[in-house]
Amino acid sequence: MWRRDWCGGLHRTGRGVLAFWFTLALLMGCSRKALQTGSGDTGLGSVAVTAASNAPSDSSSKEPAASRGDPKAPDPQRVAGLATPKKIPGRPIDDGHTVGSPKVFGNLAVFPIRASTQEDIGEFTTLDEALEKGTAVVRELEPAADTAPHAEQQAEPPQNDPIPLPVQARASQTQTQRPRHHHRHYGNVSGDGAQVNTLIIENNGDLPILVLAGTIVKGGKQDRQIGQDFLVAARTQAPVDAFCVERGRWTGIRSGESTEGKFSTMKMLASSKVREAGQYKRDQGEVWSKVGEVNRAHQTQTPSETLVAAVEHGDVARERQTLAASASAWLRQVEAVEDVVGFAYAVDGQVRGVRFFMNRKLFLLFEDALIGTAAQDALTAAQEARAEKRPVASGQTNEEAVERFIHNVAAAEARSEPTRAGHLNSYQVSDEGYGSTVLAPPAPAAPLAKPKAITRDYLAK
Repeated sequence: MWRRDWCGGLHRTGRGVLAFWFTLALLMGCSRKALQTGSGDTGLGSVAVTAASNAPSDSSSKEPAASRGDPKAPDPQRVAGLATPKKIPGRPIDDGHTVGSPKVFGNLAVFPIRASTQEDIGEFTTLDEALEKGTAVVRELEPAADTAPHAEQQAEPPQNDPIPLPVQARASQTQTQRPRHHHRHYGNVSGDGAQVNTLIIENNGDLPILVLAGTIVKGGKQDRQIGQDFLVAARTQAPVDAFCVERGRWTGIRSGESTEGKFSTMKMLASSKVREAGQYKRDQGEVWSKVGEVNRAHQTQTPSETLVAAVEHGDVARERQTLAASASAWLRQVEAVEDVVGFAYAVDGQVRGVRFFMNRKLFLLFEDALIGTAAQDALTAAQEARAEKRPVASGQTNEEAVERFIHNVAAAEARSEPTRAGHLNSYQVSDEGYGSTVLAPPAPAAPLAKPKAITRDYLAK
């Protein structure tokens, strides 16, 4: 009898072991499939792309869009990250990207950045497009009445911290804080509680809005630049860091008309030095100083000292558009254009900035604004040279300079910090420049996966 009981127990144990290994194999297979396909998840965590489920799958297209005559569109299989990384032309700048040979336009040089693989975690939109469609609003912060400042108080810029930490993160730090640098705001602060260094973005649409640092918004009580990269989820609103680029106005009247506290966008970013002062140095006084330098270079000073004057001025705008159109046309016909996901640029022979994205489709949303910003930087440098009676320098440099610059910044320690919009940004600071990356949370199916980089930015000091 003991033998029968022992055999029966062994039989039951064997079935249990077989069931355990079958379940484990099934789970591993599902996890592997989830990692390969994304399981339909956008990978944005709390910053959810609600329209991702409406996007066509890779199988819905029988051939890459590029082969159908659209050089801008990437191969869907490569966008999904399913294909083996391809060999791409150029000098490697990291494990999956290269920088190509430049094209020189006077004192501006433009370099294509290519990706060996591209990923797609869902659709995004820009703040420009969302505002034009009426699915987003940018407005002044309206805190509770008991926290509103008195009318006679002066606005206080954020502390002079080289890494753009959100208010919550700064408050929780235990290490010694850097000294706060106070800069007087030249304009009365009304008693309605609006704050210089915070704006609200309301996203009433079905797509997340990717907002780049340096985005110029005009209106409200004063024109601003957005203080860091932000990802505002669909159907949410978020406070975002901002810096004043209009020193002499603090009123809802702009050019004789009421702004109603709302903002529109300029289709370009603030110049690199203005953005550096805000995004990385967090120094409102230096932002105003750099705005003044840009306006003096283009002789576009106004009573309110707004940066928008240099952007909208007729002659400057026309020259910038001409230069940007030439650079953009060249960039859209380079070799392996379907792999181009961003670009680097140099002014007067010195690398000024690099920005690239996780896929070409996302890059194309921002290409015009980024090319326009590079063109504005080049025109400002040329005007400064003429004012100082010196020749305008050539933009000639090579891809090795871009490679060295990126490696210098990338070698610095990276620090990930939560933004006030609820996602993570990673920051680096070196002796030559700054780096920032917008990180998407891993998909629920793969919580331990490395966060995906939606966009990377490098800016020279």
